[in-house]
Amino acid sequence: MNKIKIFLNLNFILCSFFLASCSTEGWISDSSNSNFFDYDLRGTWETNGVSDYSGILVITYNSIKISGYSPNSMYELTNGINQRPFKDFVKETPLDGYSEESKIHIKDGGNWKDGIPYTYWESYPAPGFKKVQFLRFEFSGRQETLQKQD
Repeated sequence: MNKIKIFLNLNFILCSFFLASCSTEGWISDSSNSNFFDYDLRGTWETNGVSDYSGILVITYNSIKISGYSPNSMYELTNGINQRPFKDFVKETPLDGYSEESKIHIKDGGNWKDGIPYTYWESYPAPGFKKVQFLRFEFSGRQETLQKQD
């Protein structure tokens, strides 16, 4: 009986050391970082086809980098600047962000901006029937469609 108690006590102590030494990083999510981009949105997106503006979005687990979308003087003369995609965001630097309920939320200048609604869809065009992914935003009535590159 004494040997069983010793065995159980040693087993308890070893298990305690084992649990104490294990890192919980990755097991327990930090509530401040619980928002992330949907898996299908992660990757590099480029303007699809001919557009008045061209740009690239690089979306990772919890950040978005916006490139391009420079002012287009001719288009903006007749249509105004409100239709320029992502015009109010810092370019060429990763910004915190996440997706939720078909909206992309971006933190810029230390503040979370209003969510930007998007539509995501997939297509399998002939002849190869290879999956093609699209992402569409609307900026003041003007649609901006991007195609996933990776």
